[in-house]
Amino acid sequence: MTGTEQVRSQRAHDEGVLRRLPLPGHVILLTDSGWRRGWLIARESGPDGWFGLVQYDDGEREITDYLPADHIASPDVWLAK
Repeated sequence: MTGTEQVRSQRAHDEGVLRRLPLPGHVILLTDSGWRRGWLIARESGPDGWFGLVQYDDGEREITDYLPADHIASPDVWLAK
């Protein structure tokens, strides 16, 4: 598989993951401080791939930010630390 095919494959996977999740919906997010529960409130494709607009509580405040698709998982997935 060439680099271009890998990028297309990853983008297709990321799109598939995000499209299966309901809006708005509970998700598990990989943030700078680790995995957290949050909400997926929008999704879009940009020049660097798929992103989800998410909201989560970082312990001190509520954060609303775009995260890449590979940082967003279904709430049914159990993730070890």
